[in-house]
Amino acid sequence: MNITVNEQLQLFPLATEEKWISGAGHEIRVGKYRFSAVPVSTGIIVSELNTGHRVHKFTLTPDVVMYDKAELMDHFMELGKDIKKIIDSVDSVDFEKMLQDAQKRNEKLGPMPGIEDVYL
Repeated sequence: MNITVNEQLQLFPLATEEKWISGAGHEIRVGKYRFSAVPVSTGIIVSELNTGHRVHKFTLTPDVVMYDKAELMDHFMELGKDIKKIIDSVDSVDFEKMLQDAQKRNEKLGPMPGIEDVYL
């Protein structure tokens, strides 16, 4: 699976139990799957883009907070490798089923908001 990181900062819709929220981060592609990596105070939340479903929460260490953009992109590439391991650890049919189940749960949230580019 090919792994890429989009350097463009974007605003992503994230699914919670009750509503859609937005988070700023970067897109990580792992094979045919697309994920958002959104740093928050408690870690880096990685969610699948078609569902907004959280796949994993990675630790946000103090050194990551101090990274420049190039170092952060390298870090997100490493997270992409970890995401690949997560995908590989489950049967691809099971991963697809997990995404379908997430999509069904999200129906109560209403339409999923779009992804927006962020310019600082």
